[in-house]
Amino acid sequence: MSQLMLGASGRMDPHADNNVQTLSEQDSEKTRGQRQRMLALHPIDLTVLVVYLLGVAGLGIFLGRGTKDLSTYLLGDRHLPWWAILGSIVATETSTATFLSVPAKAFAQDGDMRFLQLTLGYITGRLVIVVTLLPLFFRGQIYTAYEVLQVRFGGWVKAIAASIFLVTRNLGDGLRLFLTAIALEQVVAWPLPWCIAIIGGITILYTLVGGMKAVVWNDCLQFVVYMVGGIIALAIIVNRL
Repeated sequence: MSQLMLGASGRMDPHADNNVQTLSEQDSEKTRGQRQRMLALHPIDLTVLVVYLLGVAGLGIFLGRGTKDLSTYLLGDRHLPWWAILGSIVATETSTATFLSVPAKAFAQDGDMRFLQLTLGYITGRLVIVVTLLPLFFRGQIYTAYEVLQVRFGGWVKAIAASIFLVTRNLGDGLRLFLTAIALEQVVAWPLPWCIAIIGGITILYTLVGGMKAVVWNDCLQFVVYMVGGIIALAIIVNRL
């Protein structure tokens, strides 16, 4: 505070009071905005949000009860239906960035259709995986795709590929977690660090305890939730145009 009030010469800055008053007004305005958002959030909405978060964690713990070995934990005993795996893949790739960043890019002044080239990469990658890696999983020969690299090219290639994946995945998922926390903060007006801790903690809990089964079925649940929400939002938008 003293640095704001003293100038370079050590004398009292005549504009210091105005600066302090401006900062105080900004803090007060932010606090009022948070209170208004909390008041605008109906108790039923808050109840649904809390029940959903607890339900996601509870589902992961429930599905993790029968986990006895590595095959069950990593591959779900190879008994997961194809449609559940499909829903999990779609839900995993449709993150908060898809809802927030992509529409913003599309509606920006310099926005265009270049983002769609990523979809072509998705299709190409799926075809390669279906032909080369997926049969190995179903035959029970591997637990991870990196084992193929180890067999074909050695342990160093496996370690390098796995390390690159971990670094890029952590950077990408860190951004997605941050965007999700921002969205939650805007709805419930909780502090941003709390939102990050809640979302990250619940995700780690059901993944760590439940393994692949918990991940797949929770992804399917979230897929249904955001698809239904998207359809309802589209209907409301069309009705109000």
